[in-house]
Amino acid sequence: MKNLRLVALAASVFLAAPALAQTKLNSVSGPGPTFAYPGMTYQSGNGVYYRGATGYPYSYQQPYGFGYPGYNYGVPTVTPNGLYNFGLGKQAINMWRAPSGYYYPWYGMPAGYSQTTILYAPTTSTTPTVQQPPISTTASDMLKFIDEAHGKKEISDGDYEHLRRRVTDLQSKYRDLFSQSNGNVDPQDEQQIRTDLQSAGMEIQGRVHPQ
Repeated sequence: MKNLRLVALAASVFLAAPALAQTKLNSVSGPGPTFAYPGMTYQSGNGVYYRGATGYPYSYQQPYGFGYPGYNYGVPTVTPNGLYNFGLGKQAINMWRAPSGYYYPWYGMPAGYSQTTILYAPTTSTTPTVQQPPISTTASDMLKFIDEAHGKKEISDGDYEHLRRRVTDLQSKYRDLFSQSNGNVDPQDEQQIRTDLQSAGMEIQGRVHPQ
């Protein structure tokens, strides 16, 4: 009888918390981001947050990239300083576009939005989608961005040298791992490189100052 009461209690707790009935790596408590509808995702620097049908608690998983399922970002407009502007709700999102076709947030994002958003479109007249670049592409794009920012005097010589060395070291480390594994890099090693590149991108946002 005691066991039956415990089973009934566990069932009642589960039914009272439908927001937890989802697959997740970790969960945290407290207020989270604002969502327009159930199932929407939002990413902060800690990861992608998933809103259940009733709101909170909410959960998060691996970082990199955020988006709303089916959200249409639209074709961006070019700003006078060469960035690409996306209207996202009431906010104007300005992103730098690499020759690879990826849009990066390294000039910073408005408060409340992911600082690691990455979009991709093959041309500037095509609506982009959230997409994670290959590590080699992220590293080479990051180096190009740093070089351009330095050329426009948007970053100090000291910060430029530091960041370039940091990204180059990560690029070399990944090339070594790729070569040693014959192209089959261990997933944990790959995730660590991605995390380190994301950290470098966050540092870039704090050190590059648009003119």
